[in-house]
Order: sequence, then C-alpha cells, then structure tokens
Amino acid sequence: MANGKCRAHGGATPSGIACVNTRHGRYSKSLPVRLQARFEEAATDPDLLNMREDIALLDARLSDVLEQASNQESGELWQGLKDALRTYDKATGRDAETTRADAFASIRFLINEGYNERQSWQEIRSILQERKALVESERKRLIDMQQMITATQANLLLGAVAHIIKSNVTDRDALQRISAELGQLVNRGG
Repeated sequence: MANGKCRAHGGATPSGIACVNTRHGRYSKSLPVRLQARFEEAATDPDLLNMREDIALLDARLSDVLEQASNQESGELWQGLKDALRTYDKATGRDAETTRADAFASIRFLINEGYNERQSWQEIRSILQERKALVESERKRLIDMQQMITATQANLLLGAVAHIIKSNVTDRDALQRISAELGQLVNRGG
C-alpha cells in the first residue's frame, strides 16, 4: 500500500485522527517519533503563549545583522564605484590591462558590498516587522492576563461579598435567599 505496509498486516488500518484508538491531542498520535518529545514539552509548557523569548531571539539576530552590515554608507559605496569605473575607463598605456583588471576587481568588490548591504537592511526590516508583531501579541496577552481572575481570586471575591452581605443584612429570610442565589451562581459557573 502507499504507506509501505501490507494490506493484511496493518496497511489498511487508519492512523492518526482517523484511527478509533486516538485518545487525545490533535497531533500527538500522528507525529513522527522524533517530534513527539518536543510536542509533549510544548503542549505542557505553561509559558507557551509567552513571547518574551521569541522577541529576545529576534533582538539577538537583529544585533548580529547590524554588526555584520557594512560600515560604509551607501554614498561612499557609490562614490567608490564611480571612482573605480573612472579608473577603468581612463586606463591607457602599457599598464592599461593591469589597471583595468584592478579597477574591475574594485568594481566587483563594491557591487558585492552594496548588494550585501542591501540584503542586510532587507533582513533588518523583516526582523523589525516580525518583532513588532510579536511585541503587539505579547502586549495583548499581558493585558488579557490582567483582565482575567483565577478561580481562587473569584472565590475570595465571592467570600468577601458574602461577608459584606452577612454583615449588613439582618433579615434571616433575605440572607437565606441571597445565600441560595449565590450557591446557584457558583454551581452555574461550573
């Protein structure tokens, strides 16, 4: 069969999510063995949604690319290219061939420098765009985290509200109704 197995010896048996024995996880049973440990690690990582390390990695790469970028300004490269071309064009006499060869080597070097500089700045722009997107995602995640309360915090809040009600309401029937409604509220929340 296409999966490399005999039809009679498991080749026709569905795998992954098509298999009735897949117990959990969208991907866990379909992953190659070499990726399963990394998958499990990522799936149980409490900081999986935290983007700080991703941002730090981009910052490190950005620093590296900036360090590798040519120290010459674009204007200097163009001026050097113009000078080398002028030298090439003006070469005369018995040393003309050597002068032209040297000038052409300079032209080639300067073109490569300019190209590498351009590539570096394209990568820098790309890294900055990726970084901006990650920073915005991390900012939103942190805001969302601050707007959510844990079950413990919710229970503490509910206990404080119940204490305030109990301290200020003296009617037993009213307290029992409030207590029953708070119990329903808690049970409804799961």
